Amino acid sequence: MIGPNLSELLPDPVLTNVATDTWKNGGWVADRLAPVKRVPKDKYRWATWDASVLDVTYEAVRSPGARANMVPRPAKTWSEGVIKESALRVEYSQEDIDNSISPDEPRVTGTQRIVNALQYLVEKAIHTKYLASGFAAGNKEAAAAHWHESTTYIQSDIEDAKMKFFKRTGIEANYLLMPRHIWPIFAASSEIKTLRVYTEPGLLAKGLPEGPIFGLQLIVPGARYDTLPTGTYTPAFVWTDNDVWIGYSPTLNGGTWDGVAPCAFGQFEATLLGESPFAVREYQSPYFAEDKTYIITADFRRTAETINAEYAYAITAVTA
Repeated sequence: MIGPNLSELLPDPVLTNVATDTWKNGGWVADRLAPVKRVPKDKYRWATWDASVLDVTYEAVRSPGARANMVPRPAKTWSEGVIKESALRVEYSQEDIDNSISPDEPRVTGTQRIVNALQYLVEKAIHTKYLASGFAAGNKEAAAAHWHESTTYIQSDIEDAKMKFFKRTGIEANYLLMPRHIWPIFAASSEIKTLRVYTEPGLLAKGLPEGPIFGLQLIVPGARYDTLPTGTYTPAFVWTDNDVWIGYSPTLNGGTWDGVAPCAFGQFEATLLGESPFAVREYQSPYFAEDKTYIITADFRRTAETINAEYAYAITAVTA
């Protein structure tokens, strides 16, 4: 029996780059909603300001000879977390190489398969944090009417949510998160069609709108999975909720998150090879002389946290 040599234990730079580039593709929205902060160690910290940052009425008039009136310093709470490591592997044989158009095809597609599996897990983790059932009463409200009904109050629902979001955070929301199955209901409603027909030329030739909606960037997650992987092909969306959300993400238009800028949810990531969170390795099976099998493994180190739940607001029950 043989084992991996030193060169096989080191991350493969080519496959690691494949993993990094693959992560940027697809209909995944987790990294847009929950910005990523890269940290040099497995342990990290973040701060949350409490309600004392809001202005209140303080006694400011000073009596002769008295000291200046004291204003309490805004307080913040520090939280800590630890990076969690995920690791997956794929295997392919010499026969796979022989039957491929390119000898690199099995190793590249194997790496991409690992990345897609990790993307799905990250998407599920962020989706779980958006479940309206976990939102405080002050951070959600039911739509005035179902958006598929003949009479709707869609613009009113969204504007009311924006107002309440600003009242609680002091920041204007910058995105509208709408599950893919909600979009046809939204687009087909008489209320929205009437608004769009006067503002969007060539409406029939368009799908999702190119610009903002009611001042918010539209985010429509498209992540899917097979609900019966060992049976009849049954695709489903990850985001199946009958709710929509507004919120604020500091990196929605690009840039990086410093771990301080306000957001509802954030992700902390430890880099493993230069600027990549991946470490992809390839080596021969210990029984290679018999099975002619190659093994690709990928380590990925990232953890999602709730930073400040005030920065996401749910409009629930927009459809039944």
